[in-house]
Amino acid sequence: MLRLCSGNEPRKSSWGRILPVLLLGLVLANCSKAPPSEQAAAPAAAPAAPAPAAPAPPMAASPDWQAEYEALERRDAENIKERERKVSAARTLRKEREAVMKERMERELAYRESRKAVESTGKEKFDDELEELLKVVKMANGGEKAPSRGTEPAWNAWFERGGQPVDVLYAKKSYELALDLSLYRYFAQLSAGAGPQVSRSLMDSRGLKSVRFKVRAFSLDGKLRLNNTESELDAKMARLFGPPADDEQERVRQYQERSLSLADFARGVQAGEVRFGVVVLATGCAAVALSVWDETGLSPLDHLVVSVPVATPDKPVPTCGSADAARAVVEQGAAAMLQVSIDRAALEPVPAVSFHLFETSVLGRPRTVVFMIERSAYKRSNGKDGVYTWLTESLLSDYLARPDQLRVQIEEARSKSTHKDVHGYAAVAHELATKLFSQDDDGENVTGRAREALRRAVAANTDPVIVARMVTANGERIFIPLGLLGARGDTPVVVRPMRVIEPMPVERYSGKSACIGTWTLAVPEQLEGIDDTELHDVAKLTGLAARVKSEGELSQYMKDTSTHGKPEGLILLAHHSAGYLWFTDKAARVGREQLTRRFAPGSVAVLSACTTASPEGDNLAWATKLNRQGVDAMVVSPFPVPANYAARLALEFGAAVRNARATGATPTFLELFRSATEATATYFRDKYSASYDELALEFVVAGDPSLRVCANNLEE
Repeated sequence: MLRLCSGNEPRKSSWGRILPVLLLGLVLANCSKAPPSEQAAAPAAAPAAPAPAAPAPPMAASPDWQAEYEALERRDAENIKERERKVSAARTLRKEREAVMKERMERELAYRESRKAVESTGKEKFDDELEELLKVVKMANGGEKAPSRGTEPAWNAWFERGGQPVDVLYAKKSYELALDLSLYRYFAQLSAGAGPQVSRSLMDSRGLKSVRFKVRAFSLDGKLRLNNTESELDAKMARLFGPPADDEQERVRQYQERSLSLADFARGVQAGEVRFGVVVLATGCAAVALSVWDETGLSPLDHLVVSVPVATPDKPVPTCGSADAARAVVEQGAAAMLQVSIDRAALEPVPAVSFHLFETSVLGRPRTVVFMIERSAYKRSNGKDGVYTWLTESLLSDYLARPDQLRVQIEEARSKSTHKDVHGYAAVAHELATKLFSQDDDGENVTGRAREALRRAVAANTDPVIVARMVTANGERIFIPLGLLGARGDTPVVVRPMRVIEPMPVERYSGKSACIGTWTLAVPEQLEGIDDTELHDVAKLTGLAARVKSEGELSQYMKDTSTHGKPEGLILLAHHSAGYLWFTDKAARVGREQLTRRFAPGSVAVLSACTTASPEGDNLAWATKLNRQGVDAMVVSPFPVPANYAARLALEFGAAVRNARATGATPTFLELFRSATEATATYFRDKYSASYDELALEFVVAGDPSLRVCANNLEE
């Protein structure tokens, strides 16, 4: 059979196709005529009618056929040239991209090599950096698996600086923290599936064009300051339930080849995004909690914790828990907020309950949001139980700061304790619990179940550890004396006292190697408002530490800028108000602006003074500034402290340190505090027949309570 075009066979020229047709026509024409011999033998016949004209050969090579085939040939040639042009252009573009990437990486490698050459030490550090950089080069050349479109919504979180994603932050710089919702997971470590309540909310809203979520953010450890703490994420439903966009696969390819930035790729595939401005305050392992709520801001739906190493250019990147030391990480779920700090994850006692409180505005009113995670139930149910979240009816910071709130019950409790009432603080515990576990809606009784869960957790542990963090609406860390919940009573809130750990505004954990060897006793010979005889026992502490006796000496101590290479302890007895300290001469008071002394990491301070942990006014100034200058653990109080109790507590704390040094013991900072408060209670019971056992519950041991006194032979 004659075929004009045969599948994938190469096309012939136009004359190559027409010639066989012409030959066939000639053959057929010749065959239609009789041979000459037969024509001569035939008898004469009568004249016949004129024969009809011979038919034209079929498929004759007419000019129309020739033009058609020539046009077809020209189109084929043009198509081939166009394909070759596109392939050549694509190859040229790819080579250009590879050249640019190669040049960029070679410059970076050369820079790192130059740094390596000028450094006299740290060879292993630079080798590790080069190895990490080579991994980046490999990833830039297509070594990383491209993200694929999933079927379930996922959270992606990352830090950016100058439009570029980063895995390590550097001190005293600003960044953006982005969180988006997408069917794509962009990262291995920074992506996590959306929680079941988010998925359910999306499924229930499939008929809508978009769904709004409120995202609230707060720093867990104070190393990062957030410029905004709440934002709204509008999720486009078509991006989650509709078909892929026409250019989606092209975007994936470009992102894989690094010709499309992460931000541009995300904008093309994400359902929605929120961003928070971040300023880095301190090095270490930083963490930000992101809490996702419904559009009203009343119902919590999901929780994430984004952790990231914070370094300085001249030091190695810190190792953060079990995560990759050079990578930021996202953890989905409330369990990530159980730990005190990423820095201390491997050292701390496991908390039975964790409280996270932060203030925000809900429907135009300031509220306190409370997260409570009960570890045992959470672990037993594989994350399905043990998490409680609610909005309190009133602002807890006001309750702590205002003189007409909790302080009224504190004063009454002290009065009862003076008259030997061993249950004097029972009413304080119950009122604080009522405020903490109040619920500002008529829905499910979350707070009732949470209060019972706290009671069970404390009862199940002989030395229950409770973590508490509280952050104001402007990001300021404040202290809440949850230890008061452990007060005795006929029907106590909890059955035994709790060890409450409240992190400092900037968290640092020095580890088991740090110990406190040098102490300073800032205790005057006279203190306004108390009998001088209460301070006579200070003479017994001679030789324990350096002594500060006057406002002038205190000012010089705070201004000392000489290098202090080892952790030290400060025991301070003073009056305090609105960020000023003094002994007897209020006009000679010492303000926090005079504090320029740098303390070595692992240092501690006992502030036996009034309202040093109160959120009212500038009362938190000294605790915050001392922490910023290097103090990692403190004893502070949010309430006015009776002067005679403050004096005795400072002396007994010094005595506890003296006893430890004399015996070679190495008690922790928390153990020193417990010893000092027990001795103080004994003193008032023996001398005044007062029951001051529970007045110690008013104080907060903030920061790292596991810091130890140096053994006698390690002191110098």
